[in-house]
Amino acid sequence: MRKSTAFLSAVTAAALVAGVGIAAAPAQAKVTSQVSGSTTITLLPEVYSQLSTVGVQFQGLPPATSTNPSGTQALHFPVTKPFKPGAVANTGVMTIGALLNRIDLASPHLEYATGAGATTGRITFQDDYAAVGGDRVTIFGVNTMTVKVTKGKVAKAGAVWKRTDRQLITGGVSIVDDPQLVSALNAYIGTTFFTPGMAFGTLDSKVTTTITCKTRRECA
Repeated sequence: MRKSTAFLSAVTAAALVAGVGIAAAPAQAKVTSQVSGSTTITLLPEVYSQLSTVGVQFQGLPPATSTNPSGTQALHFPVTKPFKPGAVANTGVMTIGALLNRIDLASPHLEYATGAGATTGRITFQDDYAAVGGDRVTIFGVNTMTVKVTKGKVAKAGAVWKRTDRQLITGGVSIVDDPQLVSALNAYIGTTFFTPGMAFGTLDSKVTTTITCKTRRECA
């Protein structure tokens, strides 16, 4: 049974109260941008083992994928938009299930503060049934986060100029520190496993953006 809509209806208002400051992306005079990469959430081995014991499954549905590294599980969500300071947009669905109950949450966005010394962020999801641009809910917090951006060199490519930038974000992932939301999550999937702020896994987000410009100056 899929309960995404009811779950989000119960918790959206509370989940949107606590936000993370997001910096606006600087305007760029570019012709086109191509993006590739993925955001991966890997469960801690002890969490994976305990979830299996209580019958709760985390799976990635297309275009997201699931893999099983030694002793744990990883969910991979393809990146959908070019590099933007403070945000990484992804596609795919995360399904959380226990017994006959299931919640499907789509289009995870990694959002993080960009100020000096900032090391925290959050991962929000959208109801799989909702229209694009609908309400989002914070499921995970991100801590001890590091962001590394490597700006590529501008090079001539036929009649145009190109520059390839790379962004790497890593950190720890925890269940959101929101008692009301976590209580609703547990109730809808029929478990008492999750607790506010509990350590859940690790984050590894890699984004490659290639900018194609008409002139060298536009790509600089």
